[in-house]
Amino acid sequence: MTLLRSAALVGLAAAASRIAGFARDVMIAATLGAGPVADAFIVAFRLPTLARRVLGEGGIEAALVPIHARIEAEEGREAARRFAGEAFAVLCLAALALVAVVEAAAGAVVLLLAAGYAGDPGMLDLATWLTRLAFPMVAASLAAAFLGA
Repeated sequence: MTLLRSAALVGLAAAASRIAGFARDVMIAATLGAGPVADAFIVAFRLPTLARRVLGEGGIEAALVPIHARIEAEEGREAARRFAGEAFAVLCLAALALVAVVEAAAGAVVLLLAAGYAGDPGMLDLATWLTRLAFPMVAASLAAAFLGA
């Protein structure tokens, strides 16, 4: 019965996530329309969304939970807590460093994601600004994924 309840809970959470994502897309379309501003917004959020999907939706958990469990079984609860604290600190520092690099090179990042913006300085500037605005979400997503794991 516990397995069935857990599976139902995960399925319900996945369905709620998809509904919330659809509502988000509807609000973006209603606010920005279907034009160049919406395109720049989508480009700017492509990389943060990818990081959230890969790392936040199970990547960190799959890497950390088995290690934490092994350390707790072999060395005790205090060693596992120490590992978790050190891993969280390293993850946060790495995430902040990544955010700093992307913030500094946002224009180049946008050109990697949307090379067509090279010929349109206005769109490049807008997408660069939106990328700088959106990318710190990666650090927050990584921290939340770690704490969730």
